[in-house]
Amino acid sequence: WPFENSSRIGCFAGGVEWRRETYQDDRDARLDGTVTYKDSVTGITYGTDIMGASPAPDVKASRSVLAAYVELAVPVISEEMNVPLVQSLDLQLAARDERYSDFGNVLKPKVAGVWSVFDQLKLRGSWSQSFRAPNLAQFYSAGTQVANTRTDWAQCRINATTCSGVSTLEVRSGNQSLKPEDAETISAGVVIQPHRSITLTVDYWALNEMGVIGLQGAQNQILFDYLERLNGRSNPNVVRLAPVGTQVVGDISYVKDDYFNLGPRKLRGLDFALNVDLGKTALGSFSFDVVASKLIKWEQTASDLQATLIAANAEGKLGTGISITQAGDQVRQNGNPQWRLNGNVTWKLGGLSAGVQVNYVGSVFDTGTALINGSFYEVPSFTTVGAYIQYRAPE
Repeated sequence: WPFENSSRIGCFAGGVEWRRETYQDDRDARLDGTVTYKDSVTGITYGTDIMGASPAPDVKASRSVLAAYVELAVPVISEEMNVPLVQSLDLQLAARDERYSDFGNVLKPKVAGVWSVFDQLKLRGSWSQSFRAPNLAQFYSAGTQVANTRTDWAQCRINATTCSGVSTLEVRSGNQSLKPEDAETISAGVVIQPHRSITLTVDYWALNEMGVIGLQGAQNQILFDYLERLNGRSNPNVVRLAPVGTQVVGDISYVKDDYFNLGPRKLRGLDFALNVDLGKTALGSFSFDVVASKLIKWEQTASDLQATLIAANAEGKLGTGISITQAGDQVRQNGNPQWRLNGNVTWKLGGLSAGVQVNYVGSVFDTGTALINGSFYEVPSFTTVGAYIQYRAPE
């Protein structure tokens, strides 16, 4: 519903929503435990008859969600009010409430504003809270299996063999104690338009997340098993086969790595954008756009298990060549480059048009590789360039 303030119009919007979410994971009978295998020699019965696979039961789940939202756009100050240094001031107030049948209620607000100092300068900012509910797989899954290359430090170092990556089965189960992910976002920026054909924006943003749903990481589970075995214990989440021959520690059967709510996560960044639209000239129409982002901070608080591993590694208890990478500073790690840039130039003349686009992604460290001289392998930055030319015949 619109409403008027001086010569400017504000708006109010609201609504309700009901939705039903369903999830079904119907595994093959050879994987869900229906068909088993009995070793005729040892007499042992395995949960599946597929080598190296643990049983993963079928999962069927559903939830219903009732939601309501309100949003208010308020023109607080208009140009006709003749307020010094304020051409206009607009605010946005909003809130959304959602009630989930399986874990409860979540209410989140948002406040945003734009202050136009004069035609060439605007300041903007926002504060909001948000959430993400656990999806049904993270909440109800009885065990999703994936295979990744991991280093079994306990097996190779205690058995005194070569340490190398081996294919490792990981079982990731849901957790009905999960809470929704909560986040708070603050942004502030400036819009500069020295000419109607040129627009420059600079924005700073900060994102604080709580309870991000994630995993300890199978490699961390394996490292913790190594640390425990050095102290005469073991990690029950690392399930092993019985030792064979001269082995002291048997091979890994699978690693149990369930979903849980991580500790706080903090991200900070800067976004830049420049748009130049020269319009029609004797040589045609030209436009130029550049967008760049700098990741200033990406820090994940360590879980209790990760903190234990970090402390043990710092004390030298785990030996050399080991790094715990899923906590702490994540800038330029795990696919998080510090810089990204995208630019394009377009030209049009009659039915003829052409353009060039450039995309740049900064370097990152591959934390899945072994340490080389104390460092991970650096994946170099890369730039892609695309170009096109197009002609459209007159109708």
